[in-house]
Amino acid sequence: MPTDEGPLGVDPQGSAIRISDDFGLGRSLLAGRFYHLSWFELCLKSYFLTIQPETGALLSGPLLGTRIEMMSHQVSAALRVRDRMNGRALLADEVGLGKTIEACMVYKELALRGLLRKTLILTPPALVSQWHDELRTKFLEEFTIASGPGIKFIDLDSHEKLIASIDTAKRPGVKERLCSVYWDLLIVDEAHRLKNSRTLNYRLARDISSTYLLMLTATPIQNGLGELYNLVNLVRPGLLGSRLEFQSRFSADSKGRRVTNQLALQRILSGVMVRTRRKETGLPFTRRFSNTVRLVPTEGEYRLYNAVTDYVRSLYESLPEARKIRAAPDVFLLITLQRQLASSTPAISKALRRRMERSTPDGAGEIDGLLGLASLVRGGSKMVGWR
Repeated sequence: MPTDEGPLGVDPQGSAIRISDDFGLGRSLLAGRFYHLSWFELCLKSYFLTIQPETGALLSGPLLGTRIEMMSHQVSAALRVRDRMNGRALLADEVGLGKTIEACMVYKELALRGLLRKTLILTPPALVSQWHDELRTKFLEEFTIASGPGIKFIDLDSHEKLIASIDTAKRPGVKERLCSVYWDLLIVDEAHRLKNSRTLNYRLARDISSTYLLMLTATPIQNGLGELYNLVNLVRPGLLGSRLEFQSRFSADSKGRRVTNQLALQRILSGVMVRTRRKETGLPFTRRFSNTVRLVPTEGEYRLYNAVTDYVRSLYESLPEARKIRAAPDVFLLITLQRQLASSTPAISKALRRRMERSTPDGAGEIDGLLGLASLVRGGSKMVGWR
């Protein structure tokens, strides 16, 4: 009989088995408090779902099948991550094959098994809203967006499902708060931005602790094998050995641009990376239409453009000949100024103000004149052209 008077055992008379009643079942029975049978059956089904061996099917399949069209390669990817990669994987399908959907499917699989309490998704700023909308409309998951200037994570325990831009997450103060929490699942989109182990982006992902980790990128290698090593080392530390061991075994040159022992490397990566090519799926390329929109600058924009261009030209001509090559840092900064000028008046104004803070009095005066021209620009041809 259930009792709250001690652990499992036999009473002194030996007439009944004494069982510790940690959940108060005996008191509920004596008080006549009962739940409906359907609740018990539902709980029992839920329990068996969490302990049953994997069957080669998605637990979330019946829930998602009516809301999204699940491609066979996406289902296969989600199953591999769930069953063979322990929820830690590099999703590296080619562009347009639905890596976001795959990651969300893995998230749903883990969530339905009760394995997730706290989930963090890190994306480039431009993709924050897209992730939020995909999760809400297709997966019925409501995430909190952490964005905006001066955002303060006062109580991370209140955010069990959080989306943040990488730029927001790596800010001093914000990063420390994120890293102080143990996340069940971390998802990083556009993970090739972490390819350099010396960057703040990489250190952010490295320092955030999580049980499960999904990193999404269509280009796990852009310049050399070292980038692949860095990404895999985040997902499965030590899998590829030390950096020197990896280079000596798989790199045919000092820059890691040629691979040796390719089959051995592929076997290792198959346990941590999913890579589907479009030709393997039979899916056609999306037809794209290009349309050139020609914009006529306003009079103010025209004056500002010419003045900044003259300023950039004079700076370039003042450089020593040895520093006029395109790859030189000084030239790169001047090219960046021209790009910011073509982007928008606010962009070039911000860049000029930063430059003025580091300039000599004479240089600051010239920049101040450019800022004066920028202040006279109202609206902009881009805004008018797209109306």
